[in-house]
Amino acid sequence: MEEKVRIYVVDDEPMAVAYFKSLVEEASPEYEIVGEAFWGVQAFQDIKRLKPDIAFLDISMPVMNGLTLAEKVLLAHPMQKIVLLTSYQDFDFVKKGLELGVCAYVLKIELSPEALRETVEKIRGEIRVEKQRMHSYTEENLREFLFSKSGESSGDLVYQKHPLQRFALIFLMEDLPICFMEEQENSHGFDAIRLEEIRYAAGIFCRNAIALGLGRWCGIMFIDASVSDSITALRGAAEQMIKELECFGISASAILSDGTGKFLELPEIFQDLLRLSQRCFSYGKKQILERSVLSRRRKEAASENRSAFSLMYSLNEEDPNASAYIVEVLLEEAAGGFSKMEYIRVAKNIAEVLHQFAEQKKLNISFEREQEPFDSTGEVEAYFQKTMREIYQKLERQREEQYSYPVLESLSFVQEHYGENISIQDIAGAAGVSEGHLRKCFRQELGVSVVEYLTSYRIERAKKLMESREYKISEIYSLVGFTSSQYFSYVFKKTEGITPSEYLKRV
Repeated sequence: MEEKVRIYVVDDEPMAVAYFKSLVEEASPEYEIVGEAFWGVQAFQDIKRLKPDIAFLDISMPVMNGLTLAEKVLLAHPMQKIVLLTSYQDFDFVKKGLELGVCAYVLKIELSPEALRETVEKIRGEIRVEKQRMHSYTEENLREFLFSKSGESSGDLVYQKHPLQRFALIFLMEDLPICFMEEQENSHGFDAIRLEEIRYAAGIFCRNAIALGLGRWCGIMFIDASVSDSITALRGAAEQMIKELECFGISASAILSDGTGKFLELPEIFQDLLRLSQRCFSYGKKQILERSVLSRRRKEAASENRSAFSLMYSLNEEDPNASAYIVEVLLEEAAGGFSKMEYIRVAKNIAEVLHQFAEQKKLNISFEREQEPFDSTGEVEAYFQKTMREIYQKLERQREEQYSYPVLESLSFVQEHYGENISIQDIAGAAGVSEGHLRKCFRQELGVSVVEYLTSYRIERAKKLMESREYKISEIYSLVGFTSSQYFSYVFKKTEGITPSEYLKRV
């Protein structure tokens, strides 16, 4: 939304000032009177302090007339827009005013809401063009300054004599979705000058704002020495910036820098914010984050190869809890320590493992959701967890279709009671068949005997317990259903080719 046009009026007749104010009110709700005066000396001080967009000056005033006042104002502030008001037409006044640099000359008798609006809008357009031209020039120089390694090339961009004591940066970035297909990420354009035009709280303002491309902007903030809590002031300013972007359909987040008394430190601060911005995608939309906090939360990235191998191993072991945990940790580490592009690469690696496993097991799993954007890291994890649940459900149905009822019941009984002293008779009883029929079914469907399957399952559970390093070997044998440690060692070595102690040293 464009700011209101701020108007100041000077006339030695109070009734004339009151009438002019009524015309302004009727002309447009986008115009506001920010000050008035009845004589030139007071007007000069007010205009200098208030900096109105347009000053309307009556020519005929005692002590200091409108032309003299205009000349004095323009000498101090050459960019000030001035309109002269007069009760009669005089070409000499018009000529003198144009020579001084006033914008327009208006007869009071011809003033109406429509005529006032036409004059103001014409000047408003000129102001907009001048601001945009000046902003483009400054933006280019500031962009070069911030991307430099030091402030040595800043030249006239260093505001060392400015009365405001501290400087800070607000780094803004568009909240873009997480896409496995990166080319789907399209950022919006936004004119950074709008951030400079926002009215911030007392003691803080955006001296310059620059567009960085790819949905990123940076505001250079000036903070008055009277502001005791600069972070709170910056947070309030960032909220206003985010709302302004939202008016143009852009969802954005912000990073706040600390305040600094040295303008030449801004390039170093900016480049750190630029690095940190690549990791902010994991915090969600419309977030206001602090540079100091983000720096403390940097994490070391996990090994992707090891992680991919661990996930494939847990899938092959058909361990749903391990698979869910590995994906959760993988994505959490990637979100905390990686850039967005690296996070997407980790997510793609997880997706590739799931694709390979589904293909290997001939499972009909739909991966179409991966072609669409995700709004958050939480959505990405929820998708993978849902996909893995679907994989395990289809594996279960596949087993049910592959094995007979007695075998399925036997497998379930073994997996629940392997740690107990169970026999073939116990397993057959659970399946509701004779021992002879159960042996025949195992041979036909699994290619092993009931005892061989039970022993193999117990050894695999023992290996898992050793890998966890939570138990001693002297404890493990009984946990997996062996009656003695000697017999456990004998079976383990016969199956794995090494003793339990040697296996424990290798894991």
